[in-house]
Amino acid sequence: MTNLLSNYVVVMNGPPRSGKDTLARLIRGATSVVPRTFKTKLIEIALEISGVDRRTWDNWYEHAKELPRAQLWGHSCRSFLIMVSEDMIKPNLGQAFFGAAAANDLLRNKAYLEQFGAIFTDSDFPDELKEVVAAVGADRVIVVQLHRCGTSIEGDSRQYLIRDDFPDVEFIQQQNDRPVENVAADLVGTLQAVINEKRKNGFTQKRISSNA
Repeated sequence: MTNLLSNYVVVMNGPPRSGKDTLARLIRGATSVVPRTFKTKLIEIALEISGVDRRTWDNWYEHAKELPRAQLWGHSCRSFLIMVSEDMIKPNLGQAFFGAAAANDLLRNKAYLEQFGAIFTDSDFPDELKEVVAAVGADRVIVVQLHRCGTSIEGDSRQYLIRDDFPDVEFIQQQNDRPVENVAADLVGTLQAVINEKRKNGFTQKRISSNA
């Protein structure tokens, strides 16, 4: 049986508090898609540097990610991740480091991708997405850009992805001001229409190879 998002990578792109995580969770419930984040490798590195265990980190991040912690050198979880990423990793290992890590993880788990698809909740940097596009193919990637009244990317390192940078990638614009269950249902319907059209035209039928 083919799942709706089999062989596809959906990436959620939008400002803080635009509903990316919540919508991704509801889409997962409706489609069995496998959730992913570009910050998975970043968190692994942050834990190694700080010595904080994963259970403690997850509790802090879920309940008080903006609270400064002595164990994080006076940073909050959020600002510690930014410091590790922007001051340590990217200046030394390149802007695409975390994108390459995410792409490699997709290919290592390609059986899950082929069966269930994947959804990233934190696609905000073009250099990262380019690595995923190169790994799986532009026709298999769908960008969902979220918009919500009262949210903005102004003053944030995250940004809206630019369609012209990804000419062969499908972009969906989604307003998220109604009850989230209704928005999720509408978005699943839009994704289904887009994917059905792609499959009708013969896209994504070949299996993903580790050399894609």
